[in-house]
Amino acid sequence: MWVTPTEEEIFKKYSPELQKRALAGREQRQKDYDAFVAQLKEASRSDKPIWLAQKEMDAKRSAEAQQIRREEQDAYVAEERRRQAEVRASTQ
Repeated sequence: MWVTPTEEEIFKKYSPELQKRALAGREQRQKDYDAFVAQLKEASRSDKPIWLAQKEMDAKRSAEAQQIRREEQDAYVAEERRRQAEVRASTQ
């Protein structure tokens, strides 16, 4: 018969420094895992195979991220042009 230690027993055997690092990253890992599971659940609702649904979701997320970057860039350019116009107006 094999006895497998629990997560807590393994954690207690860590060095104090390693315990601190594990505790510090635990919340972020849990958030990442929860997001991953939610994403899988969303992809599984589709009639398509999960890998195709996942690929489509990734493409959609990528397009949204590109749109946000474009909007930020446009806002930056508009702000720069406004500042340049302000400087030109103040020098005249």
